[in-house]
Amino acid sequence: MRLAVINLIRGDMSGGYRKYLSHVLPRMARRNDVEAILCATPDSINVQSFCPRHSKIRHISCKPFNFLNLFPDSKLHKYLKGFSPNVLFVPMERSFQFRKIPIVNIIQNMEPFIKNDDFNPLVEKFRQWIKYMYGINAIKKSNGIIALSNHVSDYLIKDLEIPAQKIRLVYHGIDLFETDKNKKPFTIPNNWTGKFIFTAGSIRYARGLEDLIFAIKHFKIKYNDNLRLAIAGGAEPRMFKYQKKLKKWISNNNLSSSVYWVDNLNKEEMAWCYKNCKLFVMTSRVESFGMIAG
Repeated sequence: MRLAVINLIRGDMSGGYRKYLSHVLPRMARRNDVEAILCATPDSINVQSFCPRHSKIRHISCKPFNFLNLFPDSKLHKYLKGFSPNVLFVPMERSFQFRKIPIVNIIQNMEPFIKNDDFNPLVEKFRQWIKYMYGINAIKKSNGIIALSNHVSDYLIKDLEIPAQKIRLVYHGIDLFETDKNKKPFTIPNNWTGKFIFTAGSIRYARGLEDLIFAIKHFKIKYNDNLRLAIAGGAEPRMFKYQKKLKKWISNNNLSSSVYWVDNLNKEEMAWCYKNCKLFVMTSRVESFGMIAG
């Protein structure tokens, strides 16, 4: 089998996406029934910097995803013509076609499909609606769909009326961190080791961080306990207002000494937090699987 992996992304690649790609490509390459893999990624993503090398895997560039989709990627089509794939794999909810080659999508992001954007700014609501329309189009046209959880599988079957035979449930695995490869983020105070709650992920409305912050306040009032919270993750410019709102609420409720924003962490810093936190909490109101917990 000759497999083409088409990464139709726009902008940067999320940490979860990088983790998935770096794990799944070598696993697929090790299969005896896989002859070769062609991995297409926009030039802005240095995919070879985080994906292990393998003799079966060839990396090429493709155009970043364009919502208007006015001009086909002729260079990518030329590569595909020479590669002659048996299957096209798009690891997200975006449509792509090349001749009549079967295409498989994976549902990584449930946010566009679940009605949970009441607090999103208007521009973000429009973006999620566009993603929903593209996602529905991709799902309807795909020959196979990988669901990461029963929740996603049930949604596809019951809400979108996708035939069950088109869907395969494939859970993500877990990362096993090497104990000697971890590093404490400098933003976390030294006396917090083993005494803080840790949460990580992008800063956005769908994550529901206010639920956890409110719980911290409730716990401190009820039990008079100096509970600490470390929040890892960055906010895109359109979510700065949301993050500012959270910081103001924290300040107004005298929680500034109990809540630390540690921003984006590398793999070694994440490993330290997982190992040294008292409790990890994944806050999310819409999730396909919860890759940050894996």
